[in-house]
Amino acid sequence: MDESIEGWELLTASPFAHLMGPIHVRPAPEAIFRTVVGPRCANTMGRMHGGYASALIDICTGQGVKRIVGDGRLLVTVSTHIDFLGSAALGDTLEIVAAADRVTRSVVFASCVISVRGEPVVRAAVVFSSRDKAAVAEV
Repeated sequence: MDESIEGWELLTASPFAHLMGPIHVRPAPEAIFRTVVGPRCANTMGRMHGGYASALIDICTGQGVKRIVGDGRLLVTVSTHIDFLGSAALGDTLEIVAAADRVTRSVVFASCVISVRGEPVVRAAVVFSSRDKAAVAEV
Protein backbone atom coordinates (compact mmCIF):
# COMPACT_ATOMS: atom_id res chain seq x y z
CA MET A 1 0.00 0.00 0.00
CA ASP A 2 1.20 3.48 -0.81
CA GLU A 3 2.48 5.21 2.34
CA SER A 4 0.32 8.29 1.64
CA ILE A 5 -3.38 8.13 0.83
CA GLU A 6 -5.38 11.33 0.47
CA GLY A 7 -7.77 11.78 3.40
CA TRP A 8 -5.96 9.18 5.52
CA GLU A 9 -3.14 9.42 8.07
CA LEU A 10 -0.46 6.80 8.70
CA LEU A 11 -1.11 5.20 12.10
CA THR A 12 1.92 5.53 14.37
CA ALA A 13 0.75 3.66 17.45
CA SER A 14 3.62 1.34 18.43
CA PRO A 15 6.53 -0.60 16.92
CA PHE A 16 4.31 -3.70 16.89
CA ALA A 17 1.55 -1.86 15.00
CA HIS A 18 4.18 -0.79 12.47
CA LEU A 19 4.90 -4.48 11.78
CA MET A 20 1.22 -5.02 10.90
CA GLY A 21 1.03 -2.30 8.28
CA PRO A 22 1.20 0.17 7.06
CA ILE A 23 -2.15 0.92 8.70
CA HIS A 24 -3.92 4.12 7.71
CA VAL A 25 -6.60 5.90 9.73
CA ARG A 26 -9.12 8.64 9.04
CA PRO A 27 -8.40 11.88 10.93
CA ALA A 28 -9.59 11.92 14.57
CA PRO A 29 -12.15 11.52 16.02
CA GLU A 30 -13.09 8.85 13.43
CA ALA A 31 -12.15 5.25 14.16
CA ILE A 32 -11.88 3.91 10.61
CA PHE A 33 -8.67 2.16 9.61
CA ARG A 34 -7.39 0.68 6.36
CA THR A 35 -4.63 -1.72 5.38
CA VAL A 36 -3.85 -4.36 2.76
CA VAL A 37 -3.32 -8.08 3.36
CA GLY A 38 0.37 -8.48 2.48
CA PRO A 39 2.41 -11.66 1.97
CA ARG A 40 3.73 -11.65 5.56
CA CYS A 41 0.13 -11.45 6.88
CA ALA A 42 -1.25 -14.40 4.93
CA ASN A 43 -1.54 -18.08 5.81
CA THR A 44 -0.39 -20.93 3.56
CA MET A 45 -3.67 -20.71 1.60
CA GLY A 46 -3.05 -17.08 0.63
CA ARG A 47 -5.72 -15.78 3.01
CA MET A 48 -5.49 -13.33 5.91
CA HIS A 49 -4.00 -15.17 8.87
CA GLY A 50 -6.25 -15.34 11.94
CA GLY A 51 -3.40 -14.13 14.16
CA TYR A 52 -2.97 -11.08 11.92
CA ALA A 53 -6.71 -10.36 12.12
CA SER A 54 -6.56 -10.69 15.91
CA ALA A 55 -3.64 -8.25 16.15
CA LEU A 56 -5.45 -5.77 13.87
CA ILE A 57 -8.54 -6.02 16.09
CA ASP A 58 -6.49 -5.28 19.20
CA ILE A 59 -4.55 -2.38 17.67
CA CYS A 60 -7.41 -0.73 15.80
CA THR A 61 -10.01 -1.13 18.54
CA GLY A 62 -7.68 0.33 21.17
CA GLN A 63 -6.56 3.21 18.96
CA GLY A 64 -10.14 3.75 17.79
CA VAL A 65 -11.50 3.98 21.33
CA LYS A 66 -8.78 6.49 22.22
CA ARG A 67 -9.84 8.64 19.24
CA ILE A 68 -13.55 8.37 20.05
CA VAL A 69 -13.27 9.03 23.80
CA GLY A 70 -10.50 11.62 23.35
CA ASP A 71 -9.55 12.02 26.99
CA GLY A 72 -6.06 10.48 26.86
CA ARG A 73 -6.90 7.46 28.99
CA LEU A 74 -4.67 4.38 28.99
CA LEU A 75 -6.29 1.15 27.84
CA VAL A 76 -5.28 -2.43 28.58
CA THR A 77 -7.05 -5.28 26.80
CA VAL A 78 -8.91 -7.53 29.25
CA SER A 79 -10.71 -9.82 26.80
CA THR A 80 -11.42 -10.21 23.12
CA HIS A 81 -14.08 -12.38 21.49
CA ILE A 82 -13.56 -12.83 17.75
CA ASP A 83 -15.89 -14.31 15.13
CA PHE A 84 -14.39 -15.17 11.73
CA LEU A 85 -17.26 -14.64 9.29
CA GLY A 86 -15.39 -14.95 6.01
CA SER A 87 -11.93 -14.53 4.55
CA ALA A 88 -9.73 -11.93 2.92
CA ALA A 89 -7.29 -12.80 0.14
CA LEU A 90 -3.73 -11.66 -0.35
CA GLY A 91 -3.87 -8.10 -1.72
CA ASP A 92 -7.37 -7.34 -0.40
CA THR A 93 -7.89 -3.92 1.17
CA LEU A 94 -9.30 -4.20 4.68
CA GLU A 95 -11.51 -1.57 6.30
CA ILE A 96 -11.50 -1.78 10.08
CA VAL A 97 -14.17 0.15 12.00
CA ALA A 98 -14.04 0.43 15.79
CA ALA A 99 -16.78 1.63 18.15
CA ALA A 100 -16.90 2.45 21.85
CA ASP A 101 -20.13 0.74 22.92
CA ARG A 102 -20.04 1.67 26.62
CA VAL A 103 -17.49 3.79 28.44
CA THR A 104 -17.16 3.91 32.24
CA ARG A 105 -14.44 5.32 34.46
CA SER A 106 -12.62 1.98 34.68
CA VAL A 107 -13.90 -0.21 31.81
CA VAL A 108 -14.59 0.29 28.11
CA PHE A 109 -16.73 -2.14 26.11
CA ALA A 110 -15.94 -1.86 22.41
CA SER A 111 -16.58 -3.58 19.11
CA CYS A 112 -14.76 -3.82 15.81
CA VAL A 113 -15.53 -5.10 12.31
CA ILE A 114 -13.07 -5.90 9.53
CA SER A 115 -14.65 -5.73 6.07
CA VAL A 116 -13.55 -6.42 2.51
CA ARG A 117 -15.48 -4.62 -0.25
CA GLY A 118 -18.23 -3.80 2.26
CA GLU A 119 -18.65 -7.39 3.48
CA PRO A 120 -17.76 -8.18 7.12
CA VAL A 121 -15.13 -10.90 7.40
CA VAL A 122 -14.25 -10.55 11.12
CA ARG A 123 -16.14 -9.05 14.05
CA ALA A 124 -15.03 -8.70 17.63
CA ALA A 125 -16.16 -7.61 21.08
CA VAL A 126 -13.33 -6.17 23.18
CA VAL A 127 -13.20 -5.18 26.84
CA PHE A 128 -10.52 -2.75 28.05
CA SER A 129 -9.45 -1.79 31.54
CA SER A 130 -9.26 2.00 31.50
CA ARG A 131 -7.06 4.27 33.60
CA ASP A 132 -6.43 7.98 33.69
CA LYS A 133 -2.85 8.78 32.57
CA ALA A 134 -2.32 11.07 35.57
CA ALA A 135 -3.31 8.30 38.02
CA VAL A 136 -0.85 5.88 36.40
CA ALA A 137 1.96 8.45 36.49
CA GLU A 138 1.50 8.81 40.28
CA VAL A 139 2.05 5.07 40.92
